Amino acid sequence: MGSSSSVVVDGDKSHSFTSMSAGRYCSQCFLSLPSDNPWWRVDLGGQFFITNINIYTGSATRRIGPFEMLSKETSSNLNPAAYYSQWKVIQSVSNRVSTYQYPLPTAVYAQHVAVMEKKDLYNLDIHKS
Repeated sequence: MGSSSSVVVDGDKSHSFTSMSAGRYCSQCFLSLPSDNPWWRVDLGGQFFITNINIYTGSATRRIGPFEMLSKETSSNLNPAAYYSQWKVIQSVSNRVSTYQYPLPTAVYAQHVAVMEKKDLYNLDIHKS
């Protein structure tokens, strides 16, 4: 049981980290309100070299995309939708996925990692199905 970011970076996909009753609640994880560019962010509690990002939606039928994986070294302006230019884009993904694994070609140094779903990743009018 724990509330640190460790519950979302330990590779365990068998539990929900958003429900306190599941015992793996992440108090350092933040989720936007529904919007055109919804996002999820984790504060790693310190700066680390990130070498791999794995995304699991928890269900093969729940897909996200298109989306961007973002990183930020500092703890200011942490809303990736509102302060997009202050975040570093790690990877852009144009398709819809339920699982995504991305080994970074070069390690990224960051304290915050975010995944932001993009309504219009390439200035196109994309409609979700």
